Amino acid sequence: MQALRSARHLALGLGLLGWLLSGCSTSSRDALRGRIFVAIGASYSDRLSPTVIQERISQTKQLIKSFQALHPEVEAEINVFSEGDLQQAIARRNATGLGPDLIFLDGMTAHILARAGVVRPMRFPQSTTDQIEPASFGRLRLNNGSVAGLPLLLEPQIACFNQARLAQSPSTLQSLLELAETGIEIGFSLDYGGLYWTAGPLGAAPALKAVALGQPVTPAQHRQIRYWLKWIQTANLLQHINYYGLEEDLVQGLMQGRLDWIPCHSNTLVRLRQKLGQRLAVAPLPGDFAGPATPITRERVWAFGVNSSANQRRIAEAFATFTVNPLIQRSLTISIQNQLPVNRHVPPPVASSAVLEAMVTSEQQGQVSEEIVKLIPPHDQRRRQITQLMMRLVFGEISPDQATDALIKKLGDGIGK
Repeated sequence: MQALRSARHLALGLGLLGWLLSGCSTSSRDALRGRIFVAIGASYSDRLSPTVIQERISQTKQLIKSFQALHPEVEAEINVFSEGDLQQAIARRNATGLGPDLIFLDGMTAHILARAGVVRPMRFPQSTTDQIEPASFGRLRLNNGSVAGLPLLLEPQIACFNQARLAQSPSTLQSLLELAETGIEIGFSLDYGGLYWTAGPLGAAPALKAVALGQPVTPAQHRQIRYWLKWIQTANLLQHINYYGLEEDLVQGLMQGRLDWIPCHSNTLVRLRQKLGQRLAVAPLPGDFAGPATPITRERVWAFGVNSSANQRRIAEAFATFTVNPLIQRSLTISIQNQLPVNRHVPPPVASSAVLEAMVTSEQQGQVSEEIVKLIPPHDQRRRQITQLMMRLVFGEISPDQATDALIKKLGDGIGK
């Protein structure tokens, strides 16, 4: 019911906005007419959940419907593709002249596709760039000064927990472990992105970044990485610390009552609210002696096709620009409260929402992690290799010393590629 209410609130908000905007005069010279093909990129965890895919489709349809209030003769066809196979799928379609005009996907995936020539690098007018938070465009910046796409929404990594089992989220990793000793079930993901948030609090984040940049590893950095990996292995010795492969496994565990506290990205909140209701609470991820958590914020963006007609390009660019309008961004943020705006003129009302406050804090903390996300982007084969390495470490197949040497080598394998 909560998910349905959220969808209705979004539809109502965007519908009202469309009605308001439809009162603005649009001359026949400026009217848009035609059909565009919109692709939605689903991440691996999204593909495990039809609910998430349906949420993304519904969100896109509502945005299109609001745009049609201004341009009623614009139509859009929507299809979903796996982000893991997106480059090959779009390249095949591009080769036949049937590539998408607009793609809704993860920012780092857009970056990869732009460098591969599968989507069109963009330059936007000053009136558009001035609206967007500089950090959001910075994540998409290419070497030639263009960008891989237009930012739309942010999905911070936060702590999600069942407040019927614990009153509040711990502020440190040490207190998190102490909670586990009292019987609270804690879930961690062995995916590289799922564990990196602990690297900052345990002092390893600067060392990992230096290695990924190709800098020589100092003895101190080697010790910092080893300490982090030793902590990960030791935590598994606690009865109520549970390691899983993917974030989606954690989400399912919290929904089904097998877990009480997990790190997760904010786009999962609709499903979690639907299942847990008032028992769901969120907070920033815990820090520790070396500083705050280093979460990874996902950015959802619009990327643009390479073989659209001039009219399709005009429609796609007008629609994408429409979605970063302050009124649209505010409606998207407030109605569902599972994503943050990229428009800098739309400050989230954190004073009235603990959820938005936690998301804003996490997004600010996550800016520290942005460089290493670029260095080891989604679909980089090293991520899978590092996940396998973490599994071997957690289950005691290799020692922290062996894992440290192997991790440093894995991170360095991509230098210069």
